[in-house]
Amino acid sequence: MMNQYGIYIFILAGSIQNPFSHFI
Repeated sequence: MMNQYGIYIFILAGSIQNPFSHFI
């Protein structure tokens, strides 16, 4: 199930791997 914590961690992990991923 996708909860707030899951989404937050998912975005956090993505930003750590690709800091500019959410900017593009």
